[in-house]
Order: sequence, then structure tokens, then C-alpha cells
Amino acid sequence: MNQVINKFISQLSDTEKKIFYFMLPVLILALYDRLLIAPVVNASKAVENKIVQEKSLIEADLKYLLYKDKIMYESESLQKYVSDMSIPEKDINRNLLGLIERMASESNINVVKNVPADSVDQELASIYSANLDCHGKFTDMIQFMHRVNTSEELTKITRLKLDPKRGDEANVTASMTISKMFLKSTDNPQLSQSEQSI
Repeated sequence: MNQVINKFISQLSDTEKKIFYFMLPVLILALYDRLLIAPVVNASKAVENKIVQEKSLIEADLKYLLYKDKIMYESESLQKYVSDMSIPEKDINRNLLGLIERMASESNINVVKNVPADSVDQELASIYSANLDCHGKFTDMIQFMHRVNTSEELTKITRLKLDPKRGDEANVTASMTISKMFLKSTDNPQLSQSEQSI
């Protein structure tokens, strides 16, 4: 092998020998770069990319941790709207009718009829309704409707028919359906355990 290399070099002119000796280290460096440095650099870039991805995931998790107290506070403030759905429907209806009677009384509205209506069961909430016929002064009726729709009891007027009372323009009669939403508890034991570990 050495003889072949020596024979090849001896056939070169002085200029070609200079070029050959100059190019030989460059060629060796290029091979060294290709065989040793390039794989290390590629592996290093892969690790850096993985670090960047993990860092972004950690930052996203940190956002949740930063908002944990706020989320827990808001969750606790919503607990007053979560209902124990083990209460019998007749008791829920009785409580709803009593609530409507109380709001009507506080607004000086005379209740003629107050009876339960159909209930709707949804995934996250149950909605119970009552049909109400009542009469009173127009201003008191507006106050009553406002009280129903802004109550912290999650009540809302879902149907309304308002007519002036015959022979008395200051009074009105109303027929309405009032609904109350009962949020269902979505407690998940696994979620609670993971929240506690945070």
C-alpha cells in the first residue's frame, strides 16, 4: 500500500505535490467532521429540540399551577349553585314554589296560581319549572320580574304573557313560567386526588 502511495506521489510535479499536501489535511478534516463531529452535532440538536418541547410543556403546566388558586376559588364560589340531586323531586318543586311565592310577596305581587311544570334533566344540570299566574301594579310586576331574573337562586322567566288588567290601567295580570337551574356535582375522585398532589 505504501509503495502505491509513494509511486503516486513521485509521479506528481512540484505544484501538484504542494496541492496534494495541502488537500490531504483538508480531506482528513472533512472525513473527521463527517464521521465524528456531524453525528454528535445532530444528536445535540435533537436533544436541544427535545428540551425546547419539554420546556414549552412545563410552561403550559406552570400556567395551570399559577391559576390553581383562582380556579379553586372560583370552584368554591360555584359550590353554592351545586345541588344535592338525591333530594326528591316533590321537595325540589315545593322549595321552588316557596321561593317564587316569597319573591312575589316581597314585590307586592298577588299570586293566583303557582304550580310545578315539567322538569328537564341535562348532563350538567337539571331545570325545574313552575307556571305562575299573578297580578299587581305594573311597576311591582317589573320589579318582581327583575328579582326573578337576577336572583342568586339561578331562576329565570322562560315564558311571559303580560296583559293590562281590565278597568285598571295601573295593574297588570301575568302568566309566566319560571325555571330554576340545579347544577349537578361533577366530583371526580381521581381529579380530586391529582389536584391535591399539585
